[in-house]
Amino acid sequence: MADVSDLAEIIERSVRLLPRGTRTGLRRMLRPDLVQRLSERLSTLHAADGREQLPPPQFADETTLPSQQAYAVFRDAVTQWQKTRAKSGDGVVQDDSVVRAFAESLQNSSHAELLRLLGQRTTSGSITDHRAYPPEECQLYEAAAARISDGTELSQAARALDKHVARSADAFWGTSAGNDQQKNELAERTVTRVLNETTWWNVYHHFQHGLLFEIRVAGGHGARWTLAADQFIGFVEPFDQDQRRDQPVQTSAQQHSAQQTSS
Repeated sequence: MADVSDLAEIIERSVRLLPRGTRTGLRRMLRPDLVQRLSERLSTLHAADGREQLPPPQFADETTLPSQQAYAVFRDAVTQWQKTRAKSGDGVVQDDSVVRAFAESLQNSSHAELLRLLGQRTTSGSITDHRAYPPEECQLYEAAAARISDGTELSQAARALDKHVARSADAFWGTSAGNDQQKNELAERTVTRVLNETTWWNVYHHFQHGLLFEIRVAGGHGARWTLAADQFIGFVEPFDQDQRRDQPVQTSAQQHSAQQTSS
């Protein structure tokens, strides 16, 4: 990944030029980690003329915006940044016109487009407004490591993992054995793996838990938390890839609810 720290700085500077209402609406997106991710994604999409092949897993009910649509509002600003950067010699962009260009792009971009640029994959039940920006990883780890109750060392993630170890035909989850500490360590490694290898994330409303944040790796395995990251909900198995074409396709809400029941 190319160094885009200067682009992240430009985006942060551009925010200061936005009207107060716009800044307030973008508050959840303006965390340093998300600004860095947005910068990396814009640079990658610029190199591909805005095109992106969606990585697996694929979902029958997917409604993800085309990458070119999400990128279009930033195209001119990113092009201006690249040209100015190339001329600067040291790779540092000082031109205020570039900052203004990004401020205009941010103001004209919808939350759905920004979320798409950050990698959100959507279904018919997805949340794509100001609430849907991902939680911080440290919060996700903390919720997964929370103890299931006073007087026990077993973590929420370890208890959830116990349920999935026996279900997985491909041994993705490993073998959960040993004492509570050993089970907790396996669960932490599993959460780390899923976070590091995430290719798919979404935010949607669940009838029981409210807004959920869900991530998946290429093979479809994943995990979910409340969007506030104050509760680890559980691990999830891959989407049903064996569903016949002539069978009714479950809606995202139906499939998520069915998986939650088994989590």
